[in-house]
Amino acid sequence: MLNKFNISLILFFSAAIYLARTTHRPLLPIFIVIVCAVVFYVIMAFCIRCNFFVKSTFNSTPGNVLLSFDDGPDEEYTLQVLKILKKHNVKGAFFCIGKKAESKPQIIEAIKNDGHLIGSHTFTHPVNFGFMNGKKVQKEIKLGHISINIQNAHNQLFRPPIGITNPIIAKAIKNYKLHSVSWSLRSFDTVIKSEERLK
Repeated sequence: MLNKFNISLILFFSAAIYLARTTHRPLLPIFIVIVCAVVFYVIMAFCIRCNFFVKSTFNSTPGNVLLSFDDGPDEEYTLQVLKILKKHNVKGAFFCIGKKAESKPQIIEAIKNDGHLIGSHTFTHPVNFGFMNGKKVQKEIKLGHISINIQNAHNQLFRPPIGITNPIIAKAIKNYKLHSVSWSLRSFDTVIKSEERLK
């Protein structure tokens, strides 16, 4: 099947062949094309909104905002967020880590009871998720999703950790028939620690 990834491979491969045939030093242009391809694929892996490897939803309907929260459930922060959302009669989406969901089923239940969306965010949220092999990616996604659904929060929503995608992650998402959700505006609250800058 011709997708963006396969088409780009064909283009890079064609460029390398063409340059190799038209120069006296064929290895140099091939090396340059390979470096360009690697840089391009790394950029695409970190650009979930580009929909290059995985088609992800990253915006809501016009005139609406979808607030989403990652990496929970957390006894301190998730409960505070739920309280604020309830006070303002606002619904959100919570992308939960499976291991945390297993240890905090009462918070998953609270999220569900308040009418919020619940999605999976892998089982352990590995920082090297984009560099894992197929079996490990499949296991992280499967266990994360099972952990969330054990809490009767049946859904097909998934958010890749750090928003990283690649062909291996795309295949796993497709295999489990999940719907990838990204974001249109990111707070970087895990990196930015200044309260003033986060406002």
